Amino acid sequence: MCAHTFPLPFELWDQMQTEGLHLVTPSVRQLPGACIDPSIKHRSRLHYYLADREAKRIDSGARAVLLDDQGRLTETTAASLLLVRDNRILSPPSTSVLPSISVAVIAELAGQLDLEFIEQDLRPDDVVQADEALVASTPYCLAPVTRFNDQPVGSGRPGPISDRLLGAWDQLVGLDIRKQIREGAESRRGALVPLGEPGEQQA
Repeated sequence: MCAHTFPLPFELWDQMQTEGLHLVTPSVRQLPGACIDPSIKHRSRLHYYLADREAKRIDSGARAVLLDDQGRLTETTAASLLLVRDNRILSPPSTSVLPSISVAVIAELAGQLDLEFIEQDLRPDDVVQADEALVASTPYCLAPVTRFNDQPVGSGRPGPISDRLLGAWDQLVGLDIRKQIREGAESRRGALVPLGEPGEQQA
Protein backbone atom coordinates (compact mmCIF):
# COMPACT_ATOMS: atom_id res chain seq x y z
CA MET A 1 0.00 0.00 0.00
CA CYS A 2 1.21 3.53 -0.82
CA ALA A 3 -0.06 6.71 0.81
CA HIS A 4 0.45 10.21 -0.60
CA THR A 5 0.03 12.95 1.99
CA PHE A 6 0.57 16.70 1.98
CA PRO A 7 -0.43 19.71 4.13
CA LEU A 8 -3.93 20.90 3.26
CA PRO A 9 -3.76 24.30 1.50
CA PHE A 10 -6.39 25.98 3.67
CA GLU A 11 -5.24 29.44 2.55
CA LEU A 12 -6.33 28.70 -1.03
CA TRP A 13 -9.75 27.49 0.07
CA ASP A 14 -10.17 30.49 2.39
CA GLN A 15 -9.67 32.83 -0.54
CA MET A 16 -12.12 30.80 -2.64
CA GLN A 17 -14.76 31.02 0.09
CA THR A 18 -14.44 34.78 0.57
CA GLU A 19 -13.73 35.99 -2.97
CA GLY A 20 -14.92 33.16 -5.18
CA LEU A 21 -13.13 31.13 -7.82
CA HIS A 22 -12.40 32.24 -11.39
CA LEU A 23 -12.95 29.69 -14.17
CA VAL A 24 -11.78 29.66 -17.78
CA THR A 25 -12.70 27.32 -20.64
CA PRO A 26 -9.41 26.46 -22.38
CA SER A 27 -8.96 25.02 -25.85
CA VAL A 28 -8.01 21.68 -24.24
CA ARG A 29 -11.05 19.39 -24.19
CA GLN A 30 -12.21 16.68 -21.83
CA LEU A 31 -11.20 13.18 -22.90
CA PRO A 32 -13.97 11.63 -25.02
CA GLY A 33 -16.05 9.00 -23.27
CA ALA A 34 -15.24 6.60 -26.12
CA CYS A 35 -11.61 6.71 -24.97
CA ILE A 36 -12.01 6.77 -21.18
CA ASP A 37 -15.31 6.35 -19.34
CA PRO A 38 -15.87 9.63 -17.41
CA SER A 39 -17.07 7.66 -14.39
CA ILE A 40 -13.57 6.20 -13.89
CA LYS A 41 -11.26 8.08 -11.53
CA HIS A 42 -7.82 7.69 -13.06
CA ARG A 43 -4.46 9.43 -12.99
CA SER A 44 -4.00 9.94 -16.74
CA ARG A 45 -4.42 13.69 -16.38
CA LEU A 46 -1.94 15.40 -18.68
CA HIS A 47 -4.89 17.18 -20.31
CA TYR A 48 -5.81 18.64 -16.88
CA TYR A 49 -2.30 20.03 -16.48
CA LEU A 50 -2.36 21.54 -19.97
CA ALA A 51 -5.85 22.96 -19.42
CA ASP A 52 -4.90 24.64 -16.13
CA ARG A 53 -1.69 26.00 -17.62
CA GLU A 54 -3.66 27.59 -20.46
CA ALA A 55 -6.27 28.96 -18.04
CA LYS A 56 -3.59 30.61 -15.89
CA ARG A 57 -2.10 32.31 -18.94
CA ILE A 58 -5.50 33.95 -19.43
CA ASP A 59 -6.22 34.64 -15.73
CA SER A 60 -3.43 33.91 -13.26
CA GLY A 61 -5.93 33.08 -10.50
CA ALA A 62 -8.21 30.85 -12.58
CA ARG A 63 -8.75 27.13 -12.93
CA ALA A 64 -9.85 25.39 -16.10
CA VAL A 65 -13.34 24.01 -16.62
CA LEU A 66 -13.31 21.59 -19.52
CA LEU A 67 -15.76 21.33 -22.38
CA ASP A 68 -16.43 18.04 -24.13
CA ASP A 69 -16.05 17.58 -27.87
CA GLN A 70 -19.61 18.90 -28.34
CA GLY A 71 -18.90 22.13 -26.45
CA ARG A 72 -20.80 21.10 -23.32
CA LEU A 73 -19.52 21.85 -19.82
CA THR A 74 -18.16 18.92 -17.85
CA GLU A 75 -16.08 19.66 -14.74
CA THR A 76 -13.05 21.57 -13.56
CA THR A 77 -9.65 19.95 -13.16
CA ALA A 78 -10.29 19.48 -9.44
CA ALA A 79 -14.01 19.84 -8.74
CA SER A 80 -17.56 19.42 -9.99
CA LEU A 81 -19.37 22.42 -11.48
CA LEU A 82 -22.92 23.46 -10.58
CA LEU A 83 -25.04 26.44 -11.62
CA VAL A 84 -27.91 28.18 -9.83
CA ARG A 85 -30.77 29.73 -11.79
CA ASP A 86 -34.26 30.60 -10.57
CA ASN A 87 -33.80 28.60 -7.34
CA ARG A 88 -32.77 25.53 -9.30
CA ILE A 89 -29.39 23.85 -9.06
CA LEU A 90 -28.18 22.68 -12.46
CA SER A 91 -25.59 19.96 -12.95
CA PRO A 92 -24.07 18.39 -16.05
CA PRO A 93 -25.51 14.90 -16.57
CA SER A 94 -23.97 12.37 -14.20
CA THR A 95 -23.19 10.16 -17.20
CA SER A 96 -20.72 12.76 -18.53
CA VAL A 97 -18.70 13.52 -15.38
CA LEU A 98 -16.94 11.75 -12.53
CA PRO A 99 -19.47 10.68 -9.86
CA SER A 100 -19.19 13.05 -6.91
CA ILE A 101 -20.16 12.40 -3.30
CA SER A 102 -20.04 16.16 -2.72
CA VAL A 103 -22.60 16.74 -5.50
CA ALA A 104 -24.77 13.97 -4.04
CA VAL A 105 -24.70 15.79 -0.68
CA ILE A 106 -25.63 19.07 -2.38
CA ALA A 107 -28.55 17.36 -4.12
CA GLU A 108 -29.73 16.10 -0.73
CA LEU A 109 -29.33 19.51 0.89
CA ALA A 110 -31.12 21.16 -2.03
CA GLY A 111 -34.20 19.10 -1.27
CA GLN A 112 -34.11 20.27 2.35
CA LEU A 113 -33.89 23.89 1.18
CA ASP A 114 -36.75 23.54 -1.36
CA LEU A 115 -34.35 23.92 -4.25
CA GLU A 116 -34.82 21.77 -7.34
CA PHE A 117 -31.78 19.77 -8.46
CA ILE A 118 -31.66 19.12 -12.21
CA GLU A 119 -29.18 17.30 -14.44
CA GLN A 120 -29.00 18.72 -17.95
CA ASP A 121 -26.54 19.63 -20.69
CA LEU A 122 -24.87 22.94 -19.88
CA ARG A 123 -22.91 25.26 -22.13
CA PRO A 124 -20.72 28.31 -21.47
CA ASP A 125 -23.60 30.74 -22.08
CA ASP A 126 -25.49 29.08 -19.23
CA VAL A 127 -22.78 30.15 -16.77
CA VAL A 128 -22.98 33.80 -17.84
CA GLN A 129 -26.78 33.71 -17.52
CA ALA A 130 -26.76 31.94 -14.14
CA ASP A 131 -27.60 33.65 -10.87
CA GLU A 132 -24.69 31.82 -9.24
CA ALA A 133 -22.15 29.13 -9.96
CA LEU A 134 -20.24 26.94 -7.56
CA VAL A 135 -17.74 24.11 -7.45
CA ALA A 136 -17.94 21.08 -5.17
CA SER A 137 -15.06 18.94 -3.93
CA THR A 138 -14.25 16.80 -0.90
CA PRO A 139 -11.61 19.03 0.80
CA TYR A 140 -13.68 22.24 1.03
CA CYS A 141 -17.22 20.95 0.29
CA LEU A 142 -18.26 23.83 -1.97
CA ALA A 143 -17.05 27.24 -3.05
CA PRO A 144 -18.65 30.01 -5.14
CA VAL A 145 -17.53 30.88 -8.67
CA THR A 146 -17.52 34.64 -9.26
CA ARG A 147 -15.91 35.02 -12.70
CA PHE A 148 -16.14 32.93 -15.84
CA ASN A 149 -14.10 33.67 -18.95
CA ASP A 150 -13.39 37.15 -17.55
CA GLN A 151 -17.09 37.92 -17.03
CA PRO A 152 -18.83 38.21 -13.65
CA VAL A 153 -21.15 35.40 -12.63
CA GLY A 154 -24.33 36.89 -11.18
CA SER A 155 -23.35 39.84 -9.00
CA GLY A 156 -19.68 38.91 -9.23
CA ARG A 157 -19.70 38.09 -5.51
CA PRO A 158 -20.46 34.88 -3.58
CA GLY A 159 -24.23 34.41 -3.70
CA PRO A 160 -26.96 33.53 -1.20
CA ILE A 161 -27.69 30.01 -2.46
CA SER A 162 -24.06 28.96 -2.05
CA ASP A 163 -24.17 30.42 1.44
CA ARG A 164 -27.38 28.57 2.33
CA LEU A 165 -26.04 25.28 1.01
CA LEU A 166 -22.82 25.56 2.99
CA GLY A 167 -24.80 26.52 6.09
CA ALA A 168 -26.93 23.40 5.66
CA TRP A 169 -23.74 21.37 5.23
CA ASP A 170 -22.50 22.82 8.54
CA GLN A 171 -25.66 21.53 10.19
CA LEU A 172 -25.28 18.12 8.56
CA VAL A 173 -21.74 17.53 9.86
CA GLY A 174 -21.95 19.57 13.09
CA LEU A 175 -19.03 21.78 12.11
CA ASP A 176 -18.54 25.36 10.93
CA ILE A 177 -16.76 24.53 7.68
CA ARG A 178 -15.77 28.10 6.82
CA LYS A 179 -14.41 28.64 10.32
CA GLN A 180 -12.31 25.49 10.08
CA ILE A 181 -10.92 26.63 6.72
CA ARG A 182 -10.26 30.14 8.03
CA GLU A 183 -8.48 28.88 11.15
CA GLY A 184 -6.48 26.40 9.10
CA ALA A 185 -5.45 29.21 6.75
CA GLU A 186 -4.35 31.41 9.64
CA SER A 187 -2.33 28.56 11.12
CA ARG A 188 -0.67 27.84 7.78
CA ARG A 189 0.16 31.50 7.19
CA GLY A 190 1.83 31.68 10.58
CA ALA A 191 3.87 28.55 9.90
CA LEU A 192 5.01 29.26 6.35
CA VAL A 193 8.33 31.09 5.96
CA PRO A 194 9.09 32.36 2.43
CA LEU A 195 12.37 31.14 0.99
CA GLY A 196 15.15 33.71 0.97
CA GLU A 197 14.16 35.61 4.11
CA PRO A 198 17.11 37.20 5.97
CA GLY A 199 18.74 34.72 8.32
CA GLU A 200 17.10 31.69 6.73
CA GLN A 201 19.38 28.71 6.22
CA GLN A 202 19.31 27.55 2.63
CA ALA A 203 19.74 23.84 1.89
